[in-house]
Amino acid sequence: MPIGVVIITHGSKRKEANDEIRLLVKMIQERDPTNLYQTAFLQFEQPALGAAVDQLLSNGVQTMVVMPYFLVTGNHLSIDIMGLIKDEQEKHPDIKFLVARHLGIHPGLVDIVLDRISECI
Repeated sequence: MPIGVVIITHGSKRKEANDEIRLLVKMIQERDPTNLYQTAFLQFEQPALGAAVDQLLSNGVQTMVVMPYFLVTGNHLSIDIMGLIKDEQEKHPDIKFLVARHLGIHPGLVDIVLDRISECI
C-alpha cells in the first residue's frame, strides 16, 4: 500500500512561484513512484491541506506524511500547519499521520547554497 505524502508550502500570489512547487513535487513523484504525492498551500493557492489529504485518501492510502517545505521554524510551521494536521487527524481517525521535519539546517542545503554561489561567480 502506498504512503500518501503532502508537501505543504506557504503559497504565493504569483502563479510562477506556485508552479515551481508543483514541478518540484512532480519531480519527487517521478523519483519515488512507490508513494503518492500531492502539493498543498497555506495561502493564495489551492489545494489546501484538507483537499490534498482527501485526494490521497481517494487513492486508498492509510498512512499520510506531511512534509513542510519551509526553511525555518516560524509560526506557519509550529502553529498553523500543526493545527491543520490536527484537524485532519480528527476528521480521519483511522489514518496514521506523520510529520516530516522541515528543511531547516541540513548538510544538503549547505551544498545547494555553495553550488548557487559558485554558479553566480
